[in-house]
Amino acid sequence: MISVGLFADGRSNYAGAWNGVPGSVTGLFYGDPGQLVAQLIGVATLLGFVFTFSFVLNAILEVVWGHRVTKEVELEGLDIPEMGALGYPEFVMRTESVTG
Repeated sequence: MISVGLFADGRSNYAGAWNGVPGSVTGLFYGDPGQLVAQLIGVATLLGFVFTFSFVLNAILEVVWGHRVTKEVELEGLDIPEMGALGYPEFVMRTESVTG
């Protein structure tokens, strides 16, 4: 999105006479800093909306279901609970005592 505000050269009809913009637009490198400002406002609006919406949705999901597995399952690994098989069957976990 920001590239249009920088590199639009006026040869293509990016705006299509939509939103009150007649004809082609030019970016910062072709003499119109206003287009870059418009693109930055659009990016900021999208980021603000997406961040807020995602944060609220994740907060609701955390309350309803939760995001994490139990500590026991996390320590054992998720291969068997999620896939039904070990991901690395040749890897054997064992506890070794360190004697000094």
